[in-house]
Amino acid sequence: MQWICPEVSTLLNNIYRNPSELFVGQEVLYSSEGTTQGDPLAMAMYGLAMIPLIKNLAGVAKQVWFADDATGGGKLKQLKLWWDRLNKLGPAYGYFPNCFVTISSKQNTTKAQRTAKLILL
Repeated sequence: MQWICPEVSTLLNNIYRNPSELFVGQEVLYSSEGTTQGDPLAMAMYGLAMIPLIKNLAGVAKQVWFADDATGGGKLKQLKLWWDRLNKLGPAYGYFPNCFVTISSKQNTTKAQRTAKLILL
């Protein structure tokens, strides 16, 4: 994060350097993982953290990311390669993909859907 966006990195380090105190009754729990609920910087932090993964997948297939949703587009062989790389690299970045396939084909849609399910699932 410090190389992608140093200004935000400094801010996030200052905010999340020490564990947050969570008060449960009379007890105090210390949370040192994740963001604070409602933190407006949480989405920016997540988005910046995903940039290296997105760059590692670039050029394999067309891709669009919104929040934690990734979408690939292209020919089935390209999508298969992209999907396999996403599944291999994603967990190291905290991204654990699951598959939902939508097929758009000018040709036989049923055949394209069957083929995609065999290849991608």
